Amino acid sequence: MKITELADSYSRFYSTEYLKSRIESAVKFLPEEISNVLPSIQLGQDGLTLFSLFLITEKYLCEIRLMEANTNYDFDIVAKNTICNYRIKTWTHEIKEEGIVKASFEISQVQLVHGSPNAASSQLFFAGNAEGRDAWLNDLTQAIPIKLVLGFSRPMP
Repeated sequence: MKITELADSYSRFYSTEYLKSRIESAVKFLPEEISNVLPSIQLGQDGLTLFSLFLITEKYLCEIRLMEANTNYDFDIVAKNTICNYRIKTWTHEIKEEGIVKASFEISQVQLVHGSPNAASSQLFFAGNAEGRDAWLNDLTQAIPIKLVLGFSRPMP
């Protein structure tokens, strides 16, 4: 996957150079080739915001956080086989003025818990239209299959 093309595809949120720099910083540490990329888009005060990018390889998830512009590195890498809980929540968020719906967004939140229910988690978000949300959820479940939870087992104490 070409980093410049990837950065260009999200340039409506940040400059291509900024995105390219953040992606390159994380890719240096990934031991495998990227197979999928999932954006985590949230609804902010000024509209849609690209909060982070998830780079997905065969065995790893890498979340690149994009909100802190003054850091060189801001990412996590976690093994996909540590996912023990896959929580999906969807809803419609309406923006109203004087009781009149001015806009609505389809929202999805996916939380992936790693290791045990009290362990670290990865959260991915989508905000947009229903068609985009459905496509995003499909891409997510293809890249990070729910069956990973079935393969998780931790030793009994």
